[in-house]
Amino acid sequence: MALLALVVASPATSFACAKTKLASKHSDGTRGDDDSENVSISGNGRYVAFHSDATNLVSNDTNGKKDVFVHDRKTGKTKRVSKRSNGTQGDGASFAPSISDDGRYVAFYSGATNLVKDDT
Repeated sequence: MALLALVVASPATSFACAKTKLASKHSDGTRGDDDSENVSISGNGRYVAFHSDATNLVSNDTNGKKDVFVHDRKTGKTKRVSKRSNGTQGDGASFAPSISDDGRYVAFYSGATNLVKDDT
């Protein structure tokens, strides 16, 4: 299941001229190889947060767990946000993202025990 985002630029814009675009893709345009779901879109529609079982949305995704990603519709870049600050992959599933209105913050649930120090 691919994650598609329908974004309407302003309230005055009709759905007839809105475009549906794929958000669950690698920054190089490769489509995700597994399900992506539970979308959260920033207030201006630029950022799309979602969780996915896909292993090819970012390089070196080898944890075999559901991860949380943010796709920037302006730049086309997709980043995994459910990782430790030093880049370590989560050792458990992360899911159900909620992105802030400006796209700066993403909150999510996680069963991973290694995303923050002293998570016991």
